[in-house]
Amino acid sequence: MKKAAFSLAMGIAVLVVGELLLQLLAAFFPSVAVVLGPGASPTINDPILGVRLNPALLWNDSAGFRNASRPEHARIVAIGDSHTQGYSVAREHAWPQLLQAKTGLTTYNMACGGYGTAHYLLLTQEALALRPDLIIIGFYAANDLADTFMLVYDRGQLPDLKTHDAAALERINDAMRSARPLTEAWEQTRDAARGGGFLLFARDSLSVHSKLYGFVRALHRWSRAEDRAGDVQRTVTDWRRIRRLVSRVNPDLLFAVERGAVRTVLTPRGRLIDQNDPRIQEGLRMSLGALRRIRERADGQARVLVLLIPTKELVFFEWVKKHSRALPQALLHLGANESAIWVTVKDYLDRNGIDWIDALPAMRACLDQGRNPYFIDDDGHSSTYGYECIADLLPSSDAVQRLLSTEVQPGMDVIQAHP
Repeated sequence: MKKAAFSLAMGIAVLVVGELLLQLLAAFFPSVAVVLGPGASPTINDPILGVRLNPALLWNDSAGFRNASRPEHARIVAIGDSHTQGYSVAREHAWPQLLQAKTGLTTYNMACGGYGTAHYLLLTQEALALRPDLIIIGFYAANDLADTFMLVYDRGQLPDLKTHDAAALERINDAMRSARPLTEAWEQTRDAARGGGFLLFARDSLSVHSKLYGFVRALHRWSRAEDRAGDVQRTVTDWRRIRRLVSRVNPDLLFAVERGAVRTVLTPRGRLIDQNDPRIQEGLRMSLGALRRIRERADGQARVLVLLIPTKELVFFEWVKKHSRALPQALLHLGANESAIWVTVKDYLDRNGIDWIDALPAMRACLDQGRNPYFIDDDGHSSTYGYECIADLLPSSDAVQRLLSTEVQPGMDVIQAHP
């Protein structure tokens, strides 16, 4: 017993001494502090957009977008949020990069997590500077409506997008004063997925403050070739651990589904679009107006195609109804709300002569074939296979077909486009 206590005390002493030594090294040598820190921030502040991807990171270009380099000309420019950026997969597996590989058409990815449709409007002139033939807008309604609202009403950008309806403004202001933050449900879902409680607090605190923790993290990074390259494709495979975590959480937050080789975790409340919220109503109205303005600004310079990207939950919705006996109420609400949103969006785009293509049928077809287009955990972003489904869909659009059937003019950086 005394020997065990002595060993424990010695172990604690070694850890304390190690932590103190690493803290001193980090204090006197900035390079050590960088190595032992959480790592470079994935984004930097942008005075207009709020954030932009960090150009100091090797997998981003000089403009702060996720490309090997910034060309002088691109046949296609893709604008969007993290679902266009290709979050959670290696850069070459994002759908814009896959589209270029499949078609031979130079495609430039101008996307960043946290952007909404108002951001896309702000980026239009920067996109047009690349002289594209086609701009593809990746429209993900679950986030884009809220992100657009916050950019306009909270950050004060594009104030001319705001409604002039006095009654609507009063409802919006009331919601801003008294309603829950638009990000609350997503934050609750994130915390539940990470474990929550004291363990989450301890892990976050160690990550920020402990240099010994940073030393172990640095060793882990350098033990993986993908991490040494910088651009990591995240994979999660421990389904039993995921199921144990989900079993302790409200199914409206985390809902595990499994049949055959297909298994994943849905996050119904975190992706639910509440059409009764005046802020979401305004976000939708402004988003549609922003898409129309993008088309108008690009008129005569580039064609615009809106890619409708559904939530993971809507992709799985009919599949879950078929294979599960009980569905969370939040998932039922999500299915009805998001479906109604897409009807409104498609009708508006049709009435305003804006081309669109819906990724939902293609993603559901992939799922019906017994292949999961998402990761098995709660991540709502597509897996490599999911992005391939989108990249395979886009060449069927009239906008891309026109480019594929056109000979590339002299001076362009693609010699010949092939379907």
